[in-house]
Amino acid sequence: MSTYDYEPGNHDSVVFEQRRRPGGLYDYITNLVSQKMGKSAFANTVPGTDFVRATRPGTRTYGFMEKDGRPFNCNVFGEILGPKHGTLMTARYNHFPGDDRFNPMPLTDSSKPAKAVIALGCPTLATDALYGLWYNQLCAAVDLRASDKKWEEETGGNQKLIVKEFVKNRMQPASSDAVPDTLLLTGPAMYTVPPQGSTDSANGNADATTSPQPSRNRMKRRRIDADTSTSSPSIGSSSVNQMATTTNSSLSAYPTGDQIFVGATYDPCLQFDYGGPSFNQTHAQLVQPDFRDVTQKLICPWEFYDKLRPGTLILANIDIVVYPVPTRKFAFKVYHANILSLRVLAESDVPVQRPEPYQVPKAVASETEPVPATTDDHDTNDVSIHQEDSPELLDLPTVYLQECNSSSLSETLADISTINPKDLEGYPNPSEEVDVAMEILELEDKGSRVDDDQFSISRGKGKRASKGKKN
Repeated sequence: MSTYDYEPGNHDSVVFEQRRRPGGLYDYITNLVSQKMGKSAFANTVPGTDFVRATRPGTRTYGFMEKDGRPFNCNVFGEILGPKHGTLMTARYNHFPGDDRFNPMPLTDSSKPAKAVIALGCPTLATDALYGLWYNQLCAAVDLRASDKKWEEETGGNQKLIVKEFVKNRMQPASSDAVPDTLLLTGPAMYTVPPQGSTDSANGNADATTSPQPSRNRMKRRRIDADTSTSSPSIGSSSVNQMATTTNSSLSAYPTGDQIFVGATYDPCLQFDYGGPSFNQTHAQLVQPDFRDVTQKLICPWEFYDKLRPGTLILANIDIVVYPVPTRKFAFKVYHANILSLRVLAESDVPVQRPEPYQVPKAVASETEPVPATTDDHDTNDVSIHQEDSPELLDLPTVYLQECNSSSLSETLADISTINPKDLEGYPNPSEEVDVAMEILELEDKGSRVDDDQFSISRGKGKRASKGKKN
């Protein structure tokens, strides 16, 4: 098992066993979602009945609202999967660098917003009741698409439709008929470009370079003593002190305390894997999302690889936005489950490594080790392959790992925020939700074509799981 292809069940640890214990975290989440959250839990909603379509004036997108006109948002839970299944938490996030590893398209100030993507699976060793709630979340997502398809048929919408949902099957990700087992959540934009002339700095305070400077007409020559023997050491000492101060300030550049808040902006270079040919940003700043750990402390972007590692159990508050993109021959429709806020319910001990900047693979063959001939892709009568024709490619960097100790479950249960305070009495109120800007999406990969006669609701025909029973 590697971090890249992690999925629930392929890492043995006492941490996951503790979640399942009677009266433990899984029982707490089951009671929370099934009893206390009510309709604010996505698993308990029925699309078309509990919430309906809501257009967004001035845009081609549409979202959903409750019957009383309030914007619809809900809570989902799950266990974070590895990057192979869709999780994108590196400094590039969901920016597409192209297919050429030797000449990647860099992320620039004018690139479309780069957003974190989190793939969720069913919690490891889930109880029957918890699995039933997880399954009902997938049913709600399938019912949402079925409700939308019915509306399209009634209004005579474009029948040649390519749909990309926020649920998928890990074994058949391109199939629209396979039973889904994964939720894909999209975070807010991670970079912002402040207006030119802005005084915002990396920590949200005024930049020191914009402070008033002395006028030139106040400059006066300074007196220089004839004997410089005593002044030289002081100059050297001053230089040394200045260098030491500069070094110390660079080492303590990470914001602390009041400098960390939702919406704060930071220097993107604080991320361990930021830099190299994948980035060409000039004015972009890193943005702090409303992601919190088990102690309700904000998780900074450079901590994502550790505190949001695969195997972490989270609860997220989301809204759902649909991006219709018409073309001449087909119409694309992309469903996004956008993260408004996120809470860690249980930490993971899946081993991870600290990330490093992407390095372009070297295209120079080794001078000491000859490249052996191969018969896999060539006829046995062909001449041996020359070294210059078979460049040696280095492995791509992977997600970097660092062990972390899990907090005691008994200490973390009381600190878990349920995000929607109207359904929870006696629990702490969460922070204000991040207002996520909705941009028109540019498709990055092909979805699966859905025709009326091909689209089958068979994956949604299964009845919702009753409490305590596995479907």
